[in-house]
Amino acid sequence: MISDRLVALARCPDCAAPLTRECDLVRCTGCGRLVETGGGFLDLRPRAAFAEQTKYLEHELHADARHESIAPPVLGSRVRQDMLRRFLQPAAGDLIVDLGCGNGRAMAWNAASGAALTGIDISPFFAGEALAAFDLILGDLRRLPLADASFNKAWSLDVFEHLSPQAFRDVLDEAHRVLQPGGVLFMYTHVRRNGWPAVGVRLMNRLARACERVGLIDLRQERLRKSDHLNPIADHAELRAVAADCGFSIDRITY
Repeated sequence: MISDRLVALARCPDCAAPLTRECDLVRCTGCGRLVETGGGFLDLRPRAAFAEQTKYLEHELHADARHESIAPPVLGSRVRQDMLRRFLQPAAGDLIVDLGCGNGRAMAWNAASGAALTGIDISPFFAGEALAAFDLILGDLRRLPLADASFNKAWSLDVFEHLSPQAFRDVLDEAHRVLQPGGVLFMYTHVRRNGWPAVGVRLMNRLARACERVGLIDLRQERLRKSDHLNPIADHAELRAVAADCGFSIDRITY
């Protein structure tokens, strides 16, 4: 979906100028760039791509077509969703951006809140349900094609572990820029120095591998997805320091 609201808050990733809608076309008012809209989203990737790119751009990671539909949140997804709702409390009147929205599933899970939702991802594998219902941008989180102070809330689920330390800082800087003063960001990720809950995770991973050995499950796609992990943050102390450098303060950390 490409609403007038999305066109109004979007910015050219190359010159930062506003966009204008001309009949069925969307154009940058600064450099004149014609923005692709045929997929049901604004293609606002910077013309000069970053050298560091995620493996999630590769079709191989999406060969199982999991992205094409949105299922209800269960197990780990349910944990993330419950945490997000408790922390952000999305409601009507909120302006929320999903940083690294994937196929758009978290927006679908929170659509009933009445908040105005915008999703951005570097990978174009959006679900049809998300394309029909939400404002979506194909763009790089390190150069968000969005106006300053456009949102009062943001979330990012399972994204930051895929970034290098510099990219992590760049994304946090951009998130701070597009949030209004007093805005809040919910981040779901992990650090390299694991806490006590990691014991349970390791046990579950061993059980999963045992199930795979006897042919009960196939973990090849999951291994492909996790092969993209760079894990830029060592521990909570480093997270607090990096967040402070980027203008944030940590409200709370939970497992």
